[in-house]
Amino acid sequence: MTKKIAIPFKDIKSIHPYKDLEDRSNLDKRDRFDGVVADFEKEKPSIEIVFQRPLAVEYIFGVKKKVSIAHIRPDDTIAFLQTVAKKIE
Repeated sequence: MTKKIAIPFKDIKSIHPYKDLEDRSNLDKRDRFDGVVADFEKEKPSIEIVFQRPLAVEYIFGVKKKVSIAHIRPDDTIAFLQTVAKKIE
């Protein structure tokens, strides 16, 4: 595993389907966690999670940084969104 993050439900500000907006210049890539599994072809994330506060990500060799947004692609996007939405209500 090259990177990991633990996201407590209490630290989720919002969760919603990822919108591939051209103008994301105001969002610094260094402030985002890319949790999409690398495959032969890079797929776009399906969910964006915004945190209440920056959370720590641990990369290979113990390198750490803080992020405010996570982009992920679970196998079942709809079920994942529904389950997390219930937990953070």
